[in-house]
Amino acid sequence: MKVVQVITGDEGGGGRAAYRLSRGLNLLDCDSSLYVASKFHPDPSTVVFRPRTDPRAKLGRLLFRMRARARELRAPRRDAAWSWDHECQRGNEPLEQLPAADVYNAHTVTNFFNYSAFWPAVTQRAPVVWTLHLTTPFTGGCYYSYGCEGFHAQCGACPMLHSAAERDLSRAVWKAKERIYAGIPAERLRLVCPSQWIHREVSKSSLLGRFPATTIPYGLDTEAYAPRDRAFARQTLGIPPRARVLLFATQHSLSVKFKGFELLVEALRQMRRPQDLHLITLGQDCAFDIGAPHRHFGHIFDDHVLSLIYSAADLFIIPSLQDNLPNVILESIACGTPVVGFATGGIPEMVRKNETGELAPPGDVRGLRTAIEFLLSEDSLRENLSRRCREVALREYSLAVQAERYLKIYREMLRETGPAGAGSRKSSPIANVVEN
Repeated sequence: MKVVQVITGDEGGGGRAAYRLSRGLNLLDCDSSLYVASKFHPDPSTVVFRPRTDPRAKLGRLLFRMRARARELRAPRRDAAWSWDHECQRGNEPLEQLPAADVYNAHTVTNFFNYSAFWPAVTQRAPVVWTLHLTTPFTGGCYYSYGCEGFHAQCGACPMLHSAAERDLSRAVWKAKERIYAGIPAERLRLVCPSQWIHREVSKSSLLGRFPATTIPYGLDTEAYAPRDRAFARQTLGIPPRARVLLFATQHSLSVKFKGFELLVEALRQMRRPQDLHLITLGQDCAFDIGAPHRHFGHIFDDHVLSLIYSAADLFIIPSLQDNLPNVILESIACGTPVVGFATGGIPEMVRKNETGELAPPGDVRGLRTAIEFLLSEDSLRENLSRRCREVALREYSLAVQAERYLKIYREMLRETGPAGAGSRKSSPIANVVEN
């Protein structure tokens, strides 16, 4: 079976998850590769889209950017977590280079494909699984809804756009997606939700609720992410050997609001903390005055170096205000480092009391501080949690467990529908879309 994972880029949370899934499938002798607009991992099997450079193509991209700018002027207070995600400047070009496959596994394709061309064509060519890393596929453009239920109907009056108008940009995006998704036969598309939380959310969606959905958590390499000797890890990283070490990590800037780093800083400032408290951060930048000893390592992409950093920490802190199934939690528990965070999104599915960590109510800084102080003061409990973390990671989040679950879905879809024109570009609906 040949499977192509389609995603805008193989970096970031969703990209790392797609790349890991592909590795896991290959370990089970399934021929899986990635098709991306931007490539980070040095994997020779990954196919990278090459945009045309002729004047007509360049003009088309310029006109798209001009239209996009005009839309932005209509929503000058657009929140950064909102996206006009169903269109992109590349037009139909990426379809011309889409590799043949028996099954396609789409991920986040924002700024890679136009939905109006991609979804009707690719679901005719072969069965498609769509892994939902964000809520944008079934909303009017928001990454996370933060309790807004507009997507249950048809969006409008979008809080992300600071809009009171029912017929705003979110309604326009929702309507466009409705027209596109209406042309997809239900048996040709199946949704995979990394968390039970996003599964519940999509089941309420007026856009994608009619498609079958399954929950399959992310997986990771539990050999690369494994507990390392703490003394060695701290010595290697230049961390005081007896410090109480907290770790925060994100693929984004530390100032991105929904990741909640400001709330962690506030909690640290309120702590009756020991003098040996030490904070490690990973991310794009850190412009915060932490008020405590602090090391910022920027972006680290090497799995073994990351496992050292996780192993150097006493606790991993994830104060996200909403999140799906963060890879960083999986990485932390695989390395035996307990987690403290807010009970929001899919986080409670991984962070379990007396097993992998402690939770506080969403946005409750005092509760976050109390949970951190409690676990830092309970050495024996923390050691027990560390062992349980590793057990959970091996049992539930290994690459083999994840890949086997995906393979089952791929096989079911092929039995029920079969590929439609896979491997034959001349008869492919994609070819017809591009050539016509």
